[in-house]
Amino acid sequence: MIVLLSRYSKFISMILLVFIFISFVGADYVLAQELYSSSNQDSDSNISKGLGIGALITLGVWGIYRRVRSSREARYESNLERGQYFLDRGNYQLAINYLEEARAINDTTEVLSLLHEAQDKYKDYHYSQGIKYLEEENWELAYRYFNNVRRYDQNYLNVNHNYDQAYQKLREIKLKRMAVIEFEDTTYRTYRYNLGRRATSLFTAKLLSRDPKFIEVIERARLNQILEEQKLGASGLVDSSTAKDIGNILGVDFLVVGKVLSGSVTEDRNSQKVDVRYQDDPVTRTNVQKEAYTQIIFNILDVSNGAIVLSETIRERENFRTSYYQGESVSIPSDEEMIDDVLTKAVDRFAQIVYDRYEF
Repeated sequence: MIVLLSRYSKFISMILLVFIFISFVGADYVLAQELYSSSNQDSDSNISKGLGIGALITLGVWGIYRRVRSSREARYESNLERGQYFLDRGNYQLAINYLEEARAINDTTEVLSLLHEAQDKYKDYHYSQGIKYLEEENWELAYRYFNNVRRYDQNYLNVNHNYDQAYQKLREIKLKRMAVIEFEDTTYRTYRYNLGRRATSLFTAKLLSRDPKFIEVIERARLNQILEEQKLGASGLVDSSTAKDIGNILGVDFLVVGKVLSGSVTEDRNSQKVDVRYQDDPVTRTNVQKEAYTQIIFNILDVSNGAIVLSETIRERENFRTSYYQGESVSIPSDEEMIDDVLTKAVDRFAQIVYDRYEF
């Protein structure tokens, strides 16, 4: 090892000296030069050179530590100053953001004290604004301000009661009730389940998983009962006229309908003989590639006039590739699993679109 270090000592030392110069730009560089020179005074001493290189490495590590520490301290001070700046000017949200950044770097008593001050002033301001708009019966702004308070403290004064009052009043105005008609499956694929029915269930679950406060989806059992009574078994039978009828009976604002145009899985599997290390004879390697694809049309109908107010065509694709040798155990997803994955992704995208459009 010492012989190897001796052979490349000058090269390694020069590289480290350059790095140390960049890292230190001062006394540490002078020290590094002195160490390097002393390591070369006795050119026949391998031990001396090894110690010189060791010292250079130690200084290099120390330099990295100092630079990282200096950078962290600078970021801490910058965020702390900005937090104090916005706190003094009454912009409490920005103050909180910068102070939380500073606290993540260094959780000091100073930053914690400023952060608590900013949060207390934020809650006090937004609570007072919420009370103001509640008295003015401006339910929308009251709801927003009380909701802001609850982000930091759900037990602050009487915020929960006031929030619920504003929410209930606003919900009477903003609530959108939806009925999800079973999506039509036009693929005629022989999977274990109907793709339209599966996509319908997934869409409802994905929309509700977002916990909407101003979107309500009616129960499936109630919807099926109405569809049976009206002799409407598939989304393809819902037009502007029937949409009005269903909407009036169910008391909903919108109907969500859809059509699965494509739901397929293709597979390419091939095998070949290959040489493998430590094996005398060639072995069989099998390559598997599968691709799942779906295309779904989603429409939302306004029951007041039967018009389509939102239409989206969403496509999703998923690939799976693997290779295995003869005798190996490998897990390959089934066609149903891959179709389920692309269906889930497609309906999840549409659920987000609906949420963004109709959730307050």
